[in-house]
Amino acid sequence: MVTLYLSNADVIYPLKVSANGRYLIEQNGDPFLLLGDSPQGLMVSLSLANMDTYMGNRAGYGVNAIQVMLVGDSTYNGGNDTTFATYDGVKPFSTNGDFSTVNETYFARVDAMLTMASLHGMVVMLNMDVYTANERAMYKANGVTKCTNYGVYLGNRYRNFPNIIWCYGCDYTPTIDATLDNCLYALRDGIASVDTNHLHTMWSYIGLSSRAAPAWDSRVNIDFNYTYSSPYGEIYIEYLLSPAKPVFLGEAQYEDASGSTPLRMRRLAYMTMLFGGCGHFYCTGAYIWRFDTGWASYLDSYPGQQDVITNMRTLLSSRAWYSLVPDYAHAVLTAGYGTFAVGGDVDTNDYAVCGYVATSLALIYMPSNRTMTVDCTKFSGTFSAKWFDPTNGTYVDDAASPLSNTGTHEFSRATANSAGAADWVLVLEVI
Repeated sequence: MVTLYLSNADVIYPLKVSANGRYLIEQNGDPFLLLGDSPQGLMVSLSLANMDTYMGNRAGYGVNAIQVMLVGDSTYNGGNDTTFATYDGVKPFSTNGDFSTVNETYFARVDAMLTMASLHGMVVMLNMDVYTANERAMYKANGVTKCTNYGVYLGNRYRNFPNIIWCYGCDYTPTIDATLDNCLYALRDGIASVDTNHLHTMWSYIGLSSRAAPAWDSRVNIDFNYTYSSPYGEIYIEYLLSPAKPVFLGEAQYEDASGSTPLRMRRLAYMTMLFGGCGHFYCTGAYIWRFDTGWASYLDSYPGQQDVITNMRTLLSSRAWYSLVPDYAHAVLTAGYGTFAVGGDVDTNDYAVCGYVATSLALIYMPSNRTMTVDCTKFSGTFSAKWFDPTNGTYVDDAASPLSNTGTHEFSRATANSAGAADWVLVLEVI
C-alpha cells in the first residue's frame, strides 16, 4: 500500500548546500533527504493532467525530486526530431531549434509543470539535455552567444520558482567536443549570471561524475554520480574530494531493464546512502522514463520503488543520516565486511557498507548473509541492535540486544527478508 507523504509539500525551497558541504538543506536549515525518480520525458510526452497523475502517484511513495528534460526529441516521446515539439505539437522555439526564438506557449507549460511539482513537494532537476545527436547539433548550431542569451532568459524566467536544480548534459563526456563544451558552459554561465537562487549539477556519462572535469567542478554545487556498477566506491571517491560537495547517485541501472531486480535496486540505493551519498534517483524502464503507451498502468508495478523510496525513507528520516561517515577504515565493522571494490558487478559484490555517527549510531547494509564483527567500544553507552527489512520497512530485534559498549560482538541473520532475499540493514544505536 502506498503511504501518502503530505510532509513533502512542507519543504521550504529553494535548496541549499549544508555548511559542511555534505548534504542538501532547506531554507530553514533542515536536512533534505533527496529521494528521486527519473521521468525524463515528462515535459514533452505528457499533458498537464497526466503530469499530475504521475506526480501524485510518486508523491505517495515519498519521491521528493524528479529529473525532467526541458526540451527533448522523439527519444522522450516528443513529437519531432527537428522541431523538438511536445507530443501535441507545441514547439519550444518558433524557429526550429533556434534559442533566440523562444515560444511563450511552451514555456508557459514548463511554468505549470514546475508549479505542479512544487504543490506535490518535489524539486525538479531541470535538465539541458544533450543525450541525442539532434540535441547536440542544436546546441552547436546556436553557438556560444545564443546559448548565453538563452541561459539569461531561463535564469530570469525561473529564478523565483523555488523548486529547481539546474542540470546540464545527460550521457555527456566533457572535453571530447570543445564546441559542445563551450555551448554548455555558456548556457550555465548565462543562467548563473541572473539566477543566484538555485543549485547546479552536471549529468555526465557512465562511470563519471560532475566533478571529473575541472571546468565543471568549478560550475557545480552538487555532484551527480553515474554508474551501472556497485556505486559505493565511486561515491566515496567523490566524498573525499576537497572542497566537499554533496554527492548523489543520479543514474544507475533501471528496474525492469537489463534484468534489473528489486534486490539490485536496493543494493544501489543502500550502497550509496550509507557510504557518503546525500540522495539517489531511482529509475524504471521506458514505461516511466519516456512514458511509453500504457505507462499509467505501470505506476505501481515496480516493487523496487517501495523498497528504495518509501522503506528507505522510513529507515533514514528519523535518524541523523546526514551525519553518517563512511566506515572505510573498518573502525566499527571490523570483520565480515567482504571485499571493497571501485566498480564491479552490483549483483555479485559482497561488500557490506557501514555508515556511522561517532559514538551513537551505525547503519550496516548486509547484501548477503554472513557473520559481521562490530567493535562495541565505538558506542558511548549501551546500544540496541535491530534488523531493518528493506523490503517491507519493519524491524526485528537482534537476540543479543541491548549490548554494552565493551569488546566486540558478532552479528548474523540467516532468515530471509519478506521478499525471500538475504539483504538486511543492521541498525545499532545508543539507547
